[in-house]
Amino acid sequence: MRTGFIRREEAWLAVHSTILRFLAYSLPALCLSRQQWDCILSPILRYCLPAMGVSRYFPRKLVFASSSHFGLGFKHLHTMQEIAHIKDIIWHTFSDTLTGILYKTSFKLMLLECSIRTDILLIPDWSIQLSTQSLILDTIQFLRSHNINLYHNVTFTPQRENDAIIMQ
Repeated sequence: MRTGFIRREEAWLAVHSTILRFLAYSLPALCLSRQQWDCILSPILRYCLPAMGVSRYFPRKLVFASSSHFGLGFKHLHTMQEIAHIKDIIWHTFSDTLTGILYKTSFKLMLLECSIRTDILLIPDWSIQLSTQSLILDTIQFLRSHNINLYHNVTFTPQRENDAIIMQ
């Protein structure tokens, strides 16, 4: 698309059915920030937008806005990544797969690190900022930033009698 001529419809189809699908395939396994995704998407948009008949300087907020709001309808891969994480966490923990067990273990470790027994909504912001970087932590930050509640049944039992969580 950068060097050759391609019709606008073909460019649109190539971006949505090939390039973005190729990147979206690995989303559940990735844990990239919005800024990292912006760096990845920047050259794609720089060359693909003109091929689609849109200025490469078109505001990014409109590129990622829905067509009902006069945008181009592109889905930002960071948002798609976090939605894939949420779907995977729900599906695998519900199905009791090996991946679900790993998600539960990671979730328990994060709760233990934040010194909270059950509810992720009770985790203070300072505790989240000090927590170890993980897929679960990024997902919780995404949920909190978009005011989404995710209820769970993950609990952990104390190792010895009369053990208690200090922060709680």
